[in-house]
Amino acid sequence: MLIDPYRFGAAPGGGEIPVEGYGGGQWNAELGNMTGWTTTVGSPRVRPTDADPPGHAPQGSRFYDGGAASATSSCYQRIPLAGLVASGLSLAAVDAGTVDIKAVWWGGQYIQGPPADQPQLQIVFRDTDTNEISRHASGFKSPTTVVFGFRWDEYTELTDIPANTRYIDIVMDFDRNFGTENNACFDDIRVSLIQ
Repeated sequence: MLIDPYRFGAAPGGGEIPVEGYGGGQWNAELGNMTGWTTTVGSPRVRPTDADPPGHAPQGSRFYDGGAASATSSCYQRIPLAGLVASGLSLAAVDAGTVDIKAVWWGGQYIQGPPADQPQLQIVFRDTDTNEISRHASGFKSPTTVVFGFRWDEYTELTDIPANTRYIDIVMDFDRNFGTENNACFDDIRVSLIQ
């Protein structure tokens, strides 16, 4: 059974239920701000496609990047699993280890270097007290498909949700490897729970 997919960075619609309000904000780069994201290091930001250097978002006209002068940037949004019970999620199934999480996302970088700046997506599992149980990391990516001065590729992460998980953080990591600006990028993150 597929539990309502959540889209981070894409407009609502298509039968998917967007997560709004968790963390007091939104998930959508198209709205033009970082509301709802908690920054832990650096200065991630939303960029329009006409920024300098110009880029092209795989979806819509805006995307997330690592920010000016930040060698490393990171931010997250937290999903409380208790809020998904009404959508059909069974916390007993989570504790039995029979629920997976799937995240599909676009990772990008400005064409520069080598080495070019790199994005990484992490999924962090937390208990009732928000202590970390474990995490899944995509590894830092080097996209290859050229799109107007940037490279973009779509990636998929699929992993088990460990027992006793009550919160899941979706984390965007941006790593600068060249130049003075962090041009690692994200767009159109889509998350679903499968039980």
